[in-house]
Amino acid sequence: MFTELLRSLGTYDLLTQSGDGTLLLGVKGERMVNRYDFYAAFSSAEEYRLLASGKPLGTLPISQPILEGMTLVFAGRRWRVVAFDERQRVIEVIASKAGRVPYFGGGGGDVHDEVRREMLRILTGEGTPAYLDDVAQRFLAEGRANFRRLGLANRHHLRLGTTSYLFPWRGDRATNTTAVHLRALDFDAGAEDGVVVVSDAAEDALAVSLKRLAEAGPVDTVGLAEAVLNKVGEKYDEFLTERLLCEEYARRELDPVGAWEAISEIAAEAKRTSA
Repeated sequence: MFTELLRSLGTYDLLTQSGDGTLLLGVKGERMVNRYDFYAAFSSAEEYRLLASGKPLGTLPISQPILEGMTLVFAGRRWRVVAFDERQRVIEVIASKAGRVPYFGGGGGDVHDEVRREMLRILTGEGTPAYLDDVAQRFLAEGRANFRRLGLANRHHLRLGTTSYLFPWRGDRATNTTAVHLRALDFDAGAEDGVVVVSDAAEDALAVSLKRLAEAGPVDTVGLAEAVLNKVGEKYDEFLTERLLCEEYARRELDPVGAWEAISEIAAEAKRTSA
């Protein structure tokens, strides 16, 4: 793996090797290390350009995984992703009948599993934290009322019209992994604030797919990452080979065990309700 990394850096002229085997900075490597931002720990967010039939639509930052065929909403219209160029930051789209608003970055880091578990404990509880003011108490009461009205204390799957809402009650990594699983099976799925939204899918077909995913156990997320188009997320990721980039993305963004546990719970629930 390290050899593959060195060869990739050599391909981009970041490293070169002298006759005695010593590794030296290449021409582009020299320029890079002498830039003011070389020692910055984090990369700044970059926006993606949207093109439809070669015509630019605009730009937007996207934090959720982008997969070929997924739908999104931009400029008040629905679009389907047909091609993606990570290095040029370009997403090619065509008009679509369905779409969801993309998740925009800038709102903080990923949500941890324990945060969502605490959310569930609060929603299923009765007490009111002493530190809440009147407005916060009213919001909590409204949230609990809707939580109970929808029966979410006893189920992880809600069907409204032709859209299914899956509630893993886990962190963003497990939720995103669940959505990528379903996207890889050609479902129009996306993760939105801890909920997996599946549009225009037959309920029976979704239940069968969830059951099969549960029976298969945790999967190889490196293989799953191959379906994600926007894997570049950390500084200098663009200089990795596709295989190394998949491994990096899987390690950083995907949670196979958490996703499998969530899918198993939802699949078991679907089996009970259909019995």
